[in-house]
Amino acid sequence: MKENKFLIGVYGAILITLAACEHKVSMETTVHPDGQLDKTIYLEVGKQQKKIKESFIHFIDTIQLNEWQALDSAEIPAYLKPGEDKKFIGYKKHFASADEANKHLATQNDTLFRVTSSFEKKFRWFFTYIVYSDTYHAINRLDYPTTNFFTPEDFQFINRLPAEGKAITPADSLYLKQLNEKISDHYGSRAFFEAYFSLLLEQVNKRLPNSDHGKKLMAAKEPLY
Repeated sequence: MKENKFLIGVYGAILITLAACEHKVSMETTVHPDGQLDKTIYLEVGKQQKKIKESFIHFIDTIQLNEWQALDSAEIPAYLKPGEDKKFIGYKKHFASADEANKHLATQNDTLFRVTSSFEKKFRWFFTYIVYSDTYHAINRLDYPTTNFFTPEDFQFINRLPAEGKAITPADSLYLKQLNEKISDHYGSRAFFEAYFSLLLEQVNKRLPNSDHGKKLMAAKEPLY
């Protein structure tokens, strides 16, 4: 009975740890005519949280974090509605160009926040056109391989989807609905299960060495799923 209680306790601790990885974060960019950018990142944190600045290490490289300026509470936009016992904090930074911004925010890493900025100015007749875009890169922090669930055609479909807010055809809408179900109901549930199970197995082998509990857990893996 003690061993069963231990397993339940370990599993509960793993759930809390992984659930704590969720963040409510957003970015705003002010684009100047000469290509300079002002970027601000807003993050929801607990009201009683003490190490506020450290919260941003998930979104800004720790080496560059000191170059970002913290916002005063009066600078937080009113449209950001925090949850119960929560508040929003923000950091801002001025960039001379999109290329400079990309050196901070578009580097290859495993953080939760990676965005590539693009600025282009075009002259046509008596008009000046500015084309600016932010591309938010999908980062999969789960180790479970996507090839077990997704085909090359799925990724091609994702790449050709228009920007948010633009209409898509009924056929694409149906395919997108099915793809979302595949991501959340199938890949997502399996990937999270694999992550939970790996941590649970690691703790069982660590806390109960020289026993067959690890083998029993492995034998029960698929029925548990």
